[in-house]
Parts: sequence; structure tokens; C-alpha cells
Amino acid sequence: MNFEYITDAPPEVVSKIEMVIKERFNDGTVKKILLIHPPDIESESFNYTSAKRGAYYNFPPYGLGVLAGMMKKNNFQVQISNLNLEILRKCKKSKSLNDFNFDKIWKNKLLDDIKEFKPDLLGVGCLFTATHNSFIKVCKQIKNIPADWIPGFNKKAPLVVGGVHVSQY
Repeated sequence: MNFEYITDAPPEVVSKIEMVIKERFNDGTVKKILLIHPPDIESESFNYTSAKRGAYYNFPPYGLGVLAGMMKKNNFQVQISNLNLEILRKCKKSKSLNDFNFDKIWKNKLLDDIKEFKPDLLGVGCLFTATHNSFIKVCKQIKNIPADWIPGFNKKAPLVVGGVHVSQY
């Protein structure tokens, strides 16, 4: 397994990464990776009326896109699950606030994407301070989703996190 195309980390760090992956996977390979963009804001701060009018920003997950592009060039199967976009789409389509459930929307999208794609590895990024709490909620939710398709890993998909907040702390 060669990680030189993913990181410029020192060789001893790359060796440790390779060792951990071999421990986590029966054959030491990762083929399918699901990258997850959490909601840009948590449910308690979400303003339904503003979102319905289209007044919320919807920044594309550029960093995840760059990672996905690099991984695809190296023969990984990669998908991006944009939970923020799903919330904004469902808000626009909803008839009223009573017809809209912020947390249920992203949790269902996350579960559907994981169960459909069956990734070997999940990655979640946190770019903005406003995203930090929803990032934590998404990570906790992932750990509650059984990964029946992964043999020998306690039925939990491995989770990798990244972004400004993760790197900073």
C-alpha cells in the first residue's frame, strides 16, 4: 500500500498509517471512501424562513472535492455526501415548518448514503466554526450506524476527520 500520493508526511508517519489500516481491514486495503460534508449550521440556529427564501449560503465542499479527485485518480471509489445541500433542498421543497425536520433530514441522508455506497472508510470535514457542533453530531451519528458489510471490524466503519478545527486542536 502506498500513501505517498495522499500525504507528504514523514515516512515514519506513513508507515504508522499503513499499519493501522492493515490492522483495521482484513486485506489491508481501502477501496471505497465516503466523504461527508456536515450541515453548515446546527439545528438550533437554523432559520427556516431564511432558508426557504434562499438566503443561506451554500458553499460547495471544495476541499472534499479536491480530495475526492485525487483519490479517484488513484483508483479509489469515492462519493461525497453533502448533508448541508440536502437540508437546503428539503427546506425549499417543504410546504411549511411543520413539514420540515432538520435533524431527521441529514440523519436520513447520511444513513441512506452509507447503506447504499457501503464504504470501507468514512471521512468528515469541518471547515467553519459554525459547522463545529454539527460536525460533532455527524461523527457521533456515524458511530451509531452498523457497517454490516465490513468483516472483522466490530461492524463499525472507520472514521477519519479533518479540516481546520480538527487540525487546530
